[in-house]
Amino acid sequence: SGLGEKLATQLRQLGEKVVCVKVGDSFGNQGEGVYTLNPNQPDDYNNLLDELVNLNLIPEKVIHLWSLTTEKLTKELDADLFDKAQDVGFYSLLFLAQACGKKILAEQCEIFVISNNIQDVTGNEILQCEKSTILGPVKVISQEYFNFSCRCIDVMLPDTGSNQEKILIEHLIAELIAKSPAQIIAYRGKSRWVENFELFPLKPQIEYRPQKLKEQGVYLITGGLGGIGIVLAEFLAKTVQAKLILIGRSTFPERDNWSEWVKSHDEQDSISQKIQKLQEFETYGAEVLVLNADVSNSEQMELVIQKAEKNFGKINGVIHAAGLVKGNSINAIQNLGKAECQQQFLSKVYGTLVLGKLFKDREIDFCLLMSSISSILGGLGFVAYTASNSFMDYFVRADNHLENNSSWISVNWDSWKLDSKSKQNLSFGKNLAELSITPSEGAKTFEVILSGSNANQLVVSTGDLEARIDQWVKGNRIKKQSNLHSSVDSQQDKSRKLGTVYVAPRNQQEEILADLFQSVLGGTKVGINDDFFDLGGDSLIATMLIAKMKEKFTVDINISEIFNLTTVAQFSEYINSQKESIDSDLEKINQMLELVESTIDD
Repeated sequence: SGLGEKLATQLRQLGEKVVCVKVGDSFGNQGEGVYTLNPNQPDDYNNLLDELVNLNLIPEKVIHLWSLTTEKLTKELDADLFDKAQDVGFYSLLFLAQACGKKILAEQCEIFVISNNIQDVTGNEILQCEKSTILGPVKVISQEYFNFSCRCIDVMLPDTGSNQEKILIEHLIAELIAKSPAQIIAYRGKSRWVENFELFPLKPQIEYRPQKLKEQGVYLITGGLGGIGIVLAEFLAKTVQAKLILIGRSTFPERDNWSEWVKSHDEQDSISQKIQKLQEFETYGAEVLVLNADVSNSEQMELVIQKAEKNFGKINGVIHAAGLVKGNSINAIQNLGKAECQQQFLSKVYGTLVLGKLFKDREIDFCLLMSSISSILGGLGFVAYTASNSFMDYFVRADNHLENNSSWISVNWDSWKLDSKSKQNLSFGKNLAELSITPSEGAKTFEVILSGSNANQLVVSTGDLEARIDQWVKGNRIKKQSNLHSSVDSQQDKSRKLGTVYVAPRNQQEEILADLFQSVLGGTKVGINDDFFDLGGDSLIATMLIAKMKEKFTVDINISEIFNLTTVAQFSEYINSQKESIDSDLEKINQMLELVESTIDD
C-alpha cells in the first residue's frame, strides 16, 4: 500500500537503522538494506536472521505490514482465500518467531503487526476475518519467548498523500516508541481504541429462560459425541425434549446395533457409555439421530443436513463444538509446521466456513460457535489453537454485519473438567484444574447464553478475566518476578516444604542453574532434585527461566522442555547432552575439512 516505505523513510529521518523485507520468490539481498524472502519458506527467515546477525543488525523492533491489503473483496470467503491470507499473516509470524528462536537472541524485541479490516470498531468496516488468525502468534509468541513482546494495530488505510495518511504515520511512529501494555489496538481517524471486556456476572437468584430454544426443537451439534457435545445434548434433551442431530467424524454403530454392542462390550468401553447416554436422552422424551461426517467437508455436511431435515424437519439451531485439543497441533511454536497447524484449522476454520455457507439461506434461531478463552489469553503450545478460535470469534463479527446472520454468536469457554482422570493442562499454570468448568456449570451457563444476550461474543471466565489478562497477556506478573532476585535472601525457604531432602549442587554448572531457579522463584537453597512446579513455578515463569538459561549457556532449549525437565539435575544433564551433540557435529565437520584438504593436496 506504500505505507511501509513511508514509515521506513520517516524512521530513517529520525536516525533509526531500517531493514526492509519484501515478498519475493526466494531469499535475496537487493542492496541498500532491502531483502526479499518467500513467505512460504521457513528457511528464508533463517537466512534473513543469519544475515542480520552477521551484520550486527539484530532487530529491536519488527514492523509486520503484510496483513495490510488494498484489493477489493470480490468473492465470498472460502478455504482458498483463507489459505492465501495465512501465508503472509499467521505463517509469516510463526516462521519469523522460529527463526529468532533458533538464533538464541537474548536481546529484547518488539513485534508490531499492522493490519487492516480485522477489528470491528465503528460498525462500518468491511471485515476480513481470514486475517484474524494472526492474533494467535501475537498472543503466544511473547508467552513462549520471554524476550519478545507483540502488539496488533488495526488501521483504516487513508488515501495516498492525504493529510489523514500523514496523521496515521505519526500515530504509528508514536506507537513504536510507546511502552504500552495494550496488545490489541485500533486506530480510526484521530482516535486510538484498545480492546477491553465488560463484566456480565451471573446472578443465581434470577431464573434465566432460554428464549432461543423451542420445545421439541431440532438442534444439530457438530462434535456431538465429544465430551462437551454430550453435555449440551443432555441439557437440550432434559429441558425441551429436543430432536438431536449429533455429528461426529468417527464411525459409530448403527442404531439397530446399539443393544448388541452394549452387551458384547464391557462397561469401560467408551462407545458403550455413549450409547447408554443417548438411550437415557430418549427417556426424557428426546429423539436422537447420530450421523457421520467431517464438518470441514461441504458435500458430507450437505448430505447430513438433508437427512436431518428429512427425519426431523427444519433445523432450529446449530452448535459447532467440533475441535481438537490434543495431538501434534498443541505444541511449542518451535516444533510446529504447516501440517500441524492445518489440523487445528480443519474443524474450527474450514468447518465454520462450511456451516456459514450451508446455513446462509436457512433461517435458524441461533448458531453457537464453541470457541475458547485461549483466543483471549493465548497459552503455551496453543498458537494454532488460539489462531483457529480467534477466527471463529471474528467470523461471527464479520457475518453479523449481514442482516440474515445476526443469530450467530461465538462463546469463549474456559477449560472444561469432563474427566477426573484427564491429564492436567499446564498452559496457564499448575492450578488450572481449579478454574475448570464442571458439566453442570457448563449446562447452566449455556442456558444463560441462550436466554437472550445480543452480544456477538461472550467470554466465559471462571476467574477474574482482567486479572488473568494482566497476568498472562500483559505480562505484569513476569515483570514483578524479574525483580524478585533483589529480595531472595528475605524469602522463606520454600524448597524444604517439599518433603524432599536438600541436595546441594555438585559442580559450577549446577550452581548456576540453582541460582537461576532462585532468581525467578524467589526461594532460597534450591536443591538439584527440587521440582520447579512444587517450588511455586508455573509455565509463564518458565519462559523467563528458559530465557535466562539460553542467555547463560548459549544452547537452544525449547519451552516445551519445562514439562519434561523440572529439576536442576535434569536441566544440567540436558545442557550437557546439547553440548556433546554440538561437539560431535564440530568433530565431524573438522574430519570432513581434513578429508577435503587431503584430497586437494593429492
